[in-house]
Amino acid sequence: MGDLIRLNLGCGQVRLPGFIGVDNNPNATAADIVHDLNCFPYPFADNSVGEVIMNHVLEHLDSPIKLLIELYRICADGAKIRACNKIKLTFCTGHAKIKAWR
Repeated sequence: MGDLIRLNLGCGQVRLPGFIGVDNNPNATAADIVHDLNCFPYPFADNSVGEVIMNHVLEHLDSPIKLLIELYRICADGAKIRACNKIKLTFCTGHAKIKAWR
């Protein structure tokens, strides 16, 4: 994926090698960029991201759907998005298979 950037959104204190840490807390020791994930647009160019990791982020957002729309903008074709959350999404009644973003 060439020169595409890798993002750790809501990084907190967790620094991942090769990833740019983004957090709204200026005291988050792993944050390379301080940015509120509820504020759009994010400070990244269209199609500039090759991988996104989000651990326990979605439950803190005002609108997870807006985040997904923003990820669609900043992620390049074939980008990987990994999200881990402790919440149970009650509106989800089954497993969804997503073959491609575009």
